Amino acid sequence: MSLPFPTSRLGIRSLMSLSLTLLLCLSPLMSTAMAGKWDGKEVTRDGILRVENTDKPMHKAETINMSELWRLGGETDDEDEFFGAITDMAVGENGDIYLLDKVLNQVKIFTADGEYLRTIGREGEGPGEFRSSNGMALIADGTVCVMSQRPERIVLLTPDGLPAGTQPLPQVEGIDFVGVTKTHNHGGEIFINFQYNHFEEGGFTQMRRIARIDGEGNVRATFAKGERGLDFSNPVFREKVWDDFQNRWDVNPDGTVVVAPTWGEYEVEVWSPEGELRHVITRELPRRRRKAAELDLLRMQYEPALRNVPGSSAEVEPFDHPVITVYSRDDDTVWVLNCHGGFDRPEGSIGRFDVFDAQGRFLREVTLLGEGEPMADGYYFVGDRLYVMRGQLDAEVLADGGLDEAVAGREAEPMSVICYDLNR
Repeated sequence: MSLPFPTSRLGIRSLMSLSLTLLLCLSPLMSTAMAGKWDGKEVTRDGILRVENTDKPMHKAETINMSELWRLGGETDDEDEFFGAITDMAVGENGDIYLLDKVLNQVKIFTADGEYLRTIGREGEGPGEFRSSNGMALIADGTVCVMSQRPERIVLLTPDGLPAGTQPLPQVEGIDFVGVTKTHNHGGEIFINFQYNHFEEGGFTQMRRIARIDGEGNVRATFAKGERGLDFSNPVFREKVWDDFQNRWDVNPDGTVVVAPTWGEYEVEVWSPEGELRHVITRELPRRRRKAAELDLLRMQYEPALRNVPGSSAEVEPFDHPVITVYSRDDDTVWVLNCHGGFDRPEGSIGRFDVFDAQGRFLREVTLLGEGEPMADGYYFVGDRLYVMRGQLDAEVLADGGLDEAVAGREAEPMSVICYDLNR
């Protein structure tokens, strides 16, 4: 037995690896003497270094007006640009863009200029085939790794689409099903967020892990773990339990992992590739009370789970989680989209981000101007480009049977992809 769980945009599956020329040249690489005054402090608790920031960054806020390079999909008759539900993307060494579609069970490949190249993969259980895939990674030799949920395995494809075998998911004794919700790769190994259920009389417990696995499915390091469950005699999906770290983590190209593990707290852990906790970043932030419409939309996202468990209900919090998403960049900075920067962002922007340096100090706030909704779209930052997956939340919820357009009061728009240049 498996259960469909809600896809909350309070942690949209997003990858951010962002480079902002002058802005970032002035931040983590500056000498201490040149940097602005830092108002925070470093403390050690239970052997763990905590970098505690105030609400005052070291430098003044920045705004970047991004330039649109191209867009795909939306209202189009071009089959090459039709998307069902893009659940992940990756960029190859040559700049080619790989888009994983959960509905179509395929990967569409485009050039860096947005020109269609080919489609690889297909639905099924044979070589090179997969179903209901949420995650994808490209390893060093160009092999495409697709996380298939049915059957549960990692399907390998060459860039040209030829079957290249399979790789096992982590094996858990006594468990038949292991689900994967997000992936990254580094040095030929894959970083995944996986989950498995343990059913007992009257309920079940779900174990969740962020880990690094090798080609045999062996866990080499663990970065976060947690448990959540459901009592069938009183089945309540509590947001602060079910909306956990699964959508609030990222991997730096050097293998450093960042994760926001604790609901309701502005805390970001920074881990080494070997699974050593380096430090924890905190930041003072006022609480944000949710509006009625925001609460209604959030409850709607739990519909797939509620329909699958008779008599169940959802319990959402009156205040936002401080951390919406967290990203690790290739210049060793950490970017955090907090609840105010997401919901109360400046008009015409995709969000206002907190930027921390490699030591965890609060550098500045950065606002990115462009078309995008952080609570509904997917953001993927690669080098000096930002890819916005418009309509990703609706597409994913619809794919899981959860979007009732009559209840939502709106029609789901077809997905589109916008590519921005961050240097213009």
